[in-house]
Amino acid sequence: MRRRLARWTVASQAMSARGRVTLRSVLGRFLQVAWRSVAARRYARGHRQWQAKWAELDFSPSWRITSPSQLPRELIEAVETGWFPAGASLLDIGCGSGEIAAWLAARGYDVLGVDYAEPAVVSARSRYGSGGGRLRFETVDICSDVPLEMRFQSLFDRGCFHAIPPAFAVDYVRNIASYSAIGARLLLLCGTQCGNAWGTSHRELADVVMHLFQGTFDVVRVEPTSIERSSGPKPEAPLPAIAAWMIRRDLT
Repeated sequence: MRRRLARWTVASQAMSARGRVTLRSVLGRFLQVAWRSVAARRYARGHRQWQAKWAELDFSPSWRITSPSQLPRELIEAVETGWFPAGASLLDIGCGSGEIAAWLAARGYDVLGVDYAEPAVVSARSRYGSGGGRLRFETVDICSDVPLEMRFQSLFDRGCFHAIPPAFAVDYVRNIASYSAIGARLLLLCGTQCGNAWGTSHRELADVVMHLFQGTFDVVRVEPTSIERSSGPKPEAPLPAIAAWMIRRDLT
């Protein structure tokens, strides 16, 4: 029941964001307001937990990239085919300790890696420095901080969006859109079965992504994939996921 209500609310948020007023959007707005304070406490608690985890000297999550073989195949495709244009400015959302951001900078992209856990950002800076002037790391809460002044030509999210409570989904999409130049390419890898009410199947999750993003992005492709979780002291099976390929629309 909670999962159905969450998806109802997400769909209603998307309708409201596109200016469509329906009974569903009104009811969804009521549910959103009712859940917002609860979700805010959960979000703050999760933030504190991640800060504490990343502050542990031996913290090594199972999804950390420790070898090139663990890089998402969709990311490699985006680079090799020019989906992410060569030399583009690129935002790595939820960068963790910076492995993917550093890999992209080494391939000529001007990369900003952001994470809301400051110890993760400190770790990334310590590990990778400035990448020859092409790499920066900043502490940014993608849902609540003032939008960045920079507009990026490419954006990549591997596992950040699926950890965000549904009540903050529209905040995430709004900020991502504000960070994106017209025509910017967004590649989103989002896991199912994450306990966040997004959906337990590829189809359910794809529907949520379509509802949320299609107002500001053209969703070009959505396909099943998985997120590697074979690193760290407690490796896990790959996480079932979807890969969504999107282009920022010109709404003028």
